Amino acid sequence: MNPVKNFISLGCSLLAFFALGACHNPQENKSAVPSRDTALPVQKPVAQNKDTAATSLMSLAAFNGQYPADVALLDNPLLASRLKALLGAHYADFRKYWNTETPIVVEDGVLSTTGCEEHNCAANQYVLQIDLKNNNINIYHFGKDIQRYTEKGLITLPAGLAKEFATMLGNRPV
Repeated sequence: MNPVKNFISLGCSLLAFFALGACHNPQENKSAVPSRDTALPVQKPVAQNKDTAATSLMSLAAFNGQYPADVALLDNPLLASRLKALLGAHYADFRKYWNTETPIVVEDGVLSTTGCEEHNCAANQYVLQIDLKNNNINIYHFGKDIQRYTEKGLITLPAGLAKEFATMLGNRPV
């Protein structure tokens, strides 16, 4: 695929996702404003764990509309070890700064949600995307720059999520 088209597709996906619904802090039930960053994404591919490759994530679709903390999404046995493997040394920060979150949205078999550091989303905001049908996970970290972590490659977002992700990217501070 053309690198420019790939970046535009990624940008559209990111924007669409961050514009999703209200943010939620499980401790204080406060909302946060998503941040923007103009840096190019950096891909951090990670080898897939063979033991989890065949594990279906389709059951996570039942969490649509709920907040990740309310359903312990990040601690879900189908997901937790894969998140750790995907993020490696960055996993501790991911969990530390996943305070204020958006509801889980599932569209056409793709789950999306965000979490960020309370009162500091511009410096520490994460997007979690899971292709439930193809058993694939992507995580984006927005801070000074944008870092992308992919398990099996980029997830193609359905139209609604792609539009929200694109809006989110467009709203990031320059």
